[in-house]
Amino acid sequence: IDPKGVAHALVSQNSDEALPLASITKLMTALIASETYGLGAIEDKIHKLLIVSDNATADLLATKMGTPTFVARMNQKAVALGLPSMHFVNPSGIDAERDLDVASAHDVATLLKYLYTDRQALFSILGEKNYGTATSTDNLLFDPSPLTVLGGKTGETPRAGQNLVVLSQSPTGTG
Repeated sequence: IDPKGVAHALVSQNSDEALPLASITKLMTALIASETYGLGAIEDKIHKLLIVSDNATADLLATKMGTPTFVARMNQKAVALGLPSMHFVNPSGIDAERDLDVASAHDVATLLKYLYTDRQALFSILGEKNYGTATSTDNLLFDPSPLTVLGGKTGETPRAGQNLVVLSQSPTGTG
């Protein structure tokens, strides 16, 4: 995202094809949980959800209101944000027997941009390397790179493979 708020994709291929999300699902889980319960009330759980990528925490947050209701809210939010390819069946992104959480790369990037521009407190957690004794699962936050990683999320399951969404700043700071 450049200083004027315009998003630019560095790499894109089949960006409108809906593919399995794996733990990238947790971006929407965190958004729904923070809007429902208040970020301040569940901040420790959100850190565990996004930094450690803890599946049990995703399930716990959803169970509090009932998992089917929580997942329905995730899908409703995707529609409200104009993310037509995004569809959820569980709050963690783990491989289900039949259906998987899916979205296009374009819609995932749009969600990340929304978090960056409209939910800055939540987005800032995605850029943290550590929280207490927990270390982020996102190695890009640690590896030397010509880009400054502002935040992102990784995911991996057998059916989804390896996934990554990241928001970064160029070396010149211009987007």
